[in-house]
Amino acid sequence: MGEDISAQVLSSLQFVDYEFGKINAPRLSNPSNLFENDQIWSLRPPGPCILPLPGMILGLSLGESIRWAIFACGILGGIGWIKIAKDLSVAKEGILISAFVAGIAIGPSTIFFGTANILLYLFTPWLLLWSLRISGNYLDTTHCKNFYLKTIESLFFLISLGCLSWIKLSGMVIAITLATIPFLNVLIFLKKSDRTKALFSFSMISISLFIPFMILEKTNIILSG
Repeated sequence: MGEDISAQVLSSLQFVDYEFGKINAPRLSNPSNLFENDQIWSLRPPGPCILPLPGMILGLSLGESIRWAIFACGILGGIGWIKIAKDLSVAKEGILISAFVAGIAIGPSTIFFGTANILLYLFTPWLLLWSLRISGNYLDTTHCKNFYLKTIESLFFLISLGCLSWIKLSGMVIAITLATIPFLNVLIFLKKSDRTKALFSFSMISISLFIPFMILEKTNIILSG
């Protein structure tokens, strides 16, 4: 386990095993008085704390919970990337090779848990598919024709992207990248008569991308004292 996230994972263990446990707030010895324990909120995003929780709640040990969670994330993320390859009409041989390479990497990846990147690996392909669907909504290649429904779905999409910041701050790089895909598709491919309205709508709700990040920052300020 990586040193940077060990305290956060410890908070998950304390949350499940002890009444005083809190997610992302490990109870550690006071350096000035080892007879006292202090509970300190971690300023890191709580992604590493979430990963082992399902398995531990089901009664698995901490190590087994982490290994099975990493395995599940690898499988589900791989399925997402394969679906993207199919949607892009990649040759069957190419899909099989990609699936084989991704599959053999899953086993060794369960040995070490150093960052929350595995959670980003899980969510990125599915959010990319959603991004392409949002683009299709505006380009009228999907069944969603109502402009207000398109806007509402785009709003939920942007908020979901922003939630990647709760997994890892670098997830915001992925979020911003995926958010630009519908914007660029509208800018390049939508006919001029509809482009202004679509761009204005998407630009107005784009601030929602940063709402989860701002909530995370506010939470850190409040809980860290």
